[in-house]
Amino acid sequence: MKMQILKYVAILLLIIGSLSCESQEKKVEKDNLALFKYEHEGVTQFDTQEEKDAHSERIGWWRDAKLGLFLHWGIYSVPEGSWNGKKTMGNGEWVMNSLKIPVKEYEKFASQFNPKDFDAEAWVKLAKKSGAGYIAITAKHHDGFAMYHSKVSKYNVVDATPFQRDPMKELAEACRKYDVKLCFYYSQDIDWHHPGGYGNNWDYTEEDFKANVDKYYREKCIPQIKELCTNYGDIGAFWFDTPRSIAKHWSTKIYDVIRELQPNCIMNSRLGNDTGDYLIAGERGFPSWKVPGVDWEHCQTINRSWGYNANLEDEKHWLPKDMLLRNLACMTSYGGNYLLNIGPDKNGNFPEKALNVFSEFESWMDVNRESIYKASETPFPQGQPWGAVTSKEGKIFLHVFEWPKNNTLVLSGLKNKVTSVKIKKGDLKLNFVQNKNKKTPQLTITLPTTAPNKINTMIELEIDGNAEVSSYAIQNSVTGQLSIDGHLFNGEDGKLQAAAYFNQEGTYKIEVHSLQNFWGGSDSWTGGNQEGTLTINEKSIDLKFKADSIYKKRWFSYSPIVKSEFGEINIKKQGLKTVFIDGIDLYRGVNMGPKYHRKGLKLHYLRFIKID
Repeated sequence: MKMQILKYVAILLLIIGSLSCESQEKKVEKDNLALFKYEHEGVTQFDTQEEKDAHSERIGWWRDAKLGLFLHWGIYSVPEGSWNGKKTMGNGEWVMNSLKIPVKEYEKFASQFNPKDFDAEAWVKLAKKSGAGYIAITAKHHDGFAMYHSKVSKYNVVDATPFQRDPMKELAEACRKYDVKLCFYYSQDIDWHHPGGYGNNWDYTEEDFKANVDKYYREKCIPQIKELCTNYGDIGAFWFDTPRSIAKHWSTKIYDVIRELQPNCIMNSRLGNDTGDYLIAGERGFPSWKVPGVDWEHCQTINRSWGYNANLEDEKHWLPKDMLLRNLACMTSYGGNYLLNIGPDKNGNFPEKALNVFSEFESWMDVNRESIYKASETPFPQGQPWGAVTSKEGKIFLHVFEWPKNNTLVLSGLKNKVTSVKIKKGDLKLNFVQNKNKKTPQLTITLPTTAPNKINTMIELEIDGNAEVSSYAIQNSVTGQLSIDGHLFNGEDGKLQAAAYFNQEGTYKIEVHSLQNFWGGSDSWTGGNQEGTLTINEKSIDLKFKADSIYKKRWFSYSPIVKSEFGEINIKKQGLKTVFIDGIDLYRGVNMGPKYHRKGLKLHYLRFIKID
């Protein structure tokens, strides 16, 4: 009898323990869903549901498109980055500023601008074939020159050049013909030609600027925006730039003017003063994960310059096409858009290296367009070591950049039943095994020995229903590794925590991978050299950050990645664990400009590597 009672007590304790464990797992999973909010600058806040619905309707086409073609083209293409025996190795469109060319001297480039090779239809067809749903082109850049026929100022492409054609009108017609949205870049704040425009301190004084700034907005900026809104049909978006001095009332005025004249047009956040419909999240670095609660776009140029610069023709100044094509999948996976830039030359031609990039985009999109256009972000709580994930109802798309050495790909956390797995190119069906463990669901796919596409092989999964996934990191049962992305750590700086499921007991080596900023410099590893503590199940290990090695990925960002190696920790029991990090400050923002690089460690991921 006594033995029976002890038996029942033991069973009861096991049940209670199981329920407690299950309750803990549900609690940690629920807590882990409350991901931190990124810091980001400004977009217009819509208060009512009616306003939010109207915004969603306006921006719907842009959310579907995912990819846009950015074109920086103007009379700055004439000097090709050089003037008066001097040259710039920077942005070609900034040549007036970089070389401090006086207004009267710079104006002479207009008389030399005659791009007889310009073909609006060819440009739009290139965008269309490459998978771009919209084109954003410089209607007026910082040099103040209008690349359309402006009645406001004779300083424009029709009146001031021998070309005497309006390329914006020709592009508008071609975009309508091929169903591509036309968007106008307009430099609303910086204008080096006008004394009231910001930024020209070699021709004008600060007093000139202050005396003329309101006149500039009243007599040039806003009237030209009205011209663009009324003379070129439906405009998809206005792309504003560098709001360094613009007053809030002028940002609001511009927004209201466009909203009145082009009700369906959207505007980016660089209009300034927390005004705009979508966020511009970096130029030479983009968010490492999804940005909750805001539409966002990353713009990137194929080489070091946005406008044409002949001084940068060397291969080392161009980004590799594998990085650019992979970044498209990353942007879609993170829920953003990708605006990829090229700078046509003074004759209206695209550089050959740029054409090669878009040829690669065209051939890949011919097969895999479904995984990008109208696709949704990854449903998983963190990134994948082999690439990126996008999704649609009933489908998940795996973008494999790095082919697993053992020809086995593991996808952790997917709860839905998988009915089919195939490589899209050639409709090659793949063998797969799916475990039935609700706590650590894993899909194991057997791959061919070589990747069909060395840049991005897309594998299509068909699933029952919409994707349902675990909200915490799960250990890879094949490699034994477990990675926790930086964005999964919640809590205040100095006291952070994240959930992770260890499905194997044993000893683990610990690594932390963090980002340098892409601007370089002696302090480029911001947040490095901190000291803290990592704790799991009351077992702690000191974290003394040092750069043990630095490497770069062929996707993700310009930013080098710093690997810091620490000691070992023993996990005696498998299950869901809470990982605590104390004493470390993180930077978890979106913005990648220099002023944001002084804030803390940019944690890419924490990795546990099983060694026995």
